[in-house]
Amino acid sequence: MLTPVAMSIVINVFTEPRERARAMGLWGISQGISIALGPIIGGVLIDTLGWRSIFWINVPVGIIAIALVRVFVPESRAERPRRQDPVGQVAVLAALTGFTFAIIEYPHTGWLSGPTLTALVIGVSGLAAVVIYEPRRSQPLIELRFFRSLPFSGAFIVAIFAVGAYSGFMFLASLYLQGSRAMTPTDAALTLIPMALIMMISGPLAGRALGAYGPRAPLVIAGSALFAGALMFLDLRPSSSLPHVIATFVFFGVGASFTASPTTNAAASGMPNSQAGVAAGLASTARLMGNAIGVAVIGSVFNSGLGSASVQAGFTSAVRPGLWVIAGCGLVTIVLAIATNSASARATTNRVRYLFEEPNTRTTPRHGG
Repeated sequence: MLTPVAMSIVINVFTEPRERARAMGLWGISQGISIALGPIIGGVLIDTLGWRSIFWINVPVGIIAIALVRVFVPESRAERPRRQDPVGQVAVLAALTGFTFAIIEYPHTGWLSGPTLTALVIGVSGLAAVVIYEPRRSQPLIELRFFRSLPFSGAFIVAIFAVGAYSGFMFLASLYLQGSRAMTPTDAALTLIPMALIMMISGPLAGRALGAYGPRAPLVIAGSALFAGALMFLDLRPSSSLPHVIATFVFFGVGASFTASPTTNAAASGMPNSQAGVAAGLASTARLMGNAIGVAVIGSVFNSGLGSASVQAGFTSAVRPGLWVIAGCGLVTIVLAIATNSASARATTNRVRYLFEEPNTRTTPRHGG
């Protein structure tokens, strides 16, 4: 709930394009730092206070968040409050839960087992319900008309693939550091610090590139970094030098930090102000979906390759299929960044914008736009 709302606040507060791009860059820094610091702080907490402490720390974090929101965040209620959509919520929940459960379970039970097939049926049914039911509502939970905009659709898919690749990498990195190299949680956390630092540096750079060149350039950089990081990870062994390990992790840090703000900007740009926050929220939701699906897919692929071997003994061979999946996600990011941010692609956003304009404010779209 926090992530989509946070991005909607940024969109509503900063309306000037260049100012919004810089704000998104700063927001990207916070995203990058949090993603990188999570495992670092978690490793230290587990070694010092035990694993339960990683849950207790959310209590003070939540209290601080509530206090800061009450003091600093302006209210931005819609003129016409949206109605609840319980059917749409249940459908989305069924789709995500069904597909994620099936992906996680198939290495253990196979695609044709009862639990996996049941989960797939639930997932497909939920997705079908979204596609059929949501367009019939005047205020749908998911505005499917947004997907007629190629930049929005590209940003949505890129968010899933790029964040999924990074989340899958973090899963494999934890297994590599603690399973293959036999590091303690604290040592593994310290190894991730250079990646956290590079994400702090890359976040503002992504914002500047976004403001100067649009979303295409930073997303191409993000996809290229993810692809290069996956290829470098293929060469990692338990005996690999620490500089090699850190360099590999740094590439993934660049890929993650160059993804957040450009995908949100691409999703919201060109939308009317009344819909920009909703579009940005959906882009943030796509990143959360990528986070869950990435870990599920890469984890399942890794477990299938590992079989009955231990992580320390079988890591090198079991990790390869997952890394090729991550490399493929990087390539998809590059292709979509180029294909969905051209002049002709942006023209589709103009047509979508026209759908949401009030009748008395509409202007006839230009030819091709």
